[in-house]
Amino acid sequence: MNCLYCSEIIKDFYKEKNTFNLNNILEIIDGLPRDTHIIFHGGEPTLSGKDNISSIINFIKKSEFIYKPAIQTNGYLDESWVDFFYENKDNLSLSISLDGNYQASIFRLFNKEKAFNKINEFLNLIDKRNIEFRCIATINSKSYNLMYDIIEYFSNFNNIKFLKLNPCFDIDNNGIKEYSITPLQYLKSLKDAFNYMIKYKTYKKFKLDPITDIIESFNNNNKEFNLKCNKFYSVYPDKSIMFCDAMHTDENAKSLFNSYPEYIEKEIEYCKSCNMLEICSGGCPSVRNMYRKYNEKLLEEYCQYRIEIKNIYCPILIIVRRYLCYYVNLMNYFIVKNMMNV
Repeated sequence: MNCLYCSEIIKDFYKEKNTFNLNNILEIIDGLPRDTHIIFHGGEPTLSGKDNISSIINFIKKSEFIYKPAIQTNGYLDESWVDFFYENKDNLSLSISLDGNYQASIFRLFNKEKAFNKINEFLNLIDKRNIEFRCIATINSKSYNLMYDIIEYFSNFNNIKFLKLNPCFDIDNNGIKEYSITPLQYLKSLKDAFNYMIKYKTYKKFKLDPITDIIESFNNNNKEFNLKCNKFYSVYPDKSIMFCDAMHTDENAKSLFNSYPEYIEKEIEYCKSCNMLEICSGGCPSVRNMYRKYNEKLLEEYCQYRIEIKNIYCPILIIVRRYLCYYVNLMNYFIVKNMMNV
């Protein structure tokens, strides 16, 4: 596929680092801590073929990793892949990239043709085989106003367990891309998604991120800055290691767990001076760096979105906490009373 907003193909080093090498990959995996979550990402990982993926899965299982690996595919696959994922469902988690219904997925292309029908067919096939799966939807300029339709579409599948709404914030010297959105447009989409989730109780069926992720961060009282930046790494077949898939430069990680690229360090210092940091937690340094480079007003808007989205969910969490505290205290009261009557 050639999705217009693919995060990999716009990188300067894309071709040099993406030649598949099974021995390199197995060597990389062998050197990882056994509690690492391994995700086969792309580009499109299924292009390496079923035999190579099977070899990697078997190696991971033999190496006694705690968590089973996952694969993120564009879902433009035939029925033989349905059989493959069914046979490996106990050893491999499946995630599919699709932006929602037909109207929302207009930027997902194969040979310049819209790819929705083929991916939708694949999703229905795996759903009928009772293969649990996750989906990642890129919120773009055509979809941010369609959240009710998007979540309704995904809700029709019985085996979806997770839906992540990722924003497309791409921008360059020529301005915002035709498929991109602004932070406040993303904020609107998350508000709509949350309203749908509450109204139709989709939280009983699947996890909706980043909404549940934000609520859980409040619940855990987690104030860690740049929560995921030093925990998520992209490892390429040539053995180079990058900070996540949002980085568009070839600046390697100097020390796997103890340092950031220089431009992330600068963003950390910028955020430390903000009195809203505890609420915001920083967001994505790559996005902030991109806005600082191309549009300072959108940087301010990004900060506004980060604060406002958490302010929306915080009161809800307070209500839930009060209810739970009341329930726990009530139960303790009855337990004590019953003990006194024994």
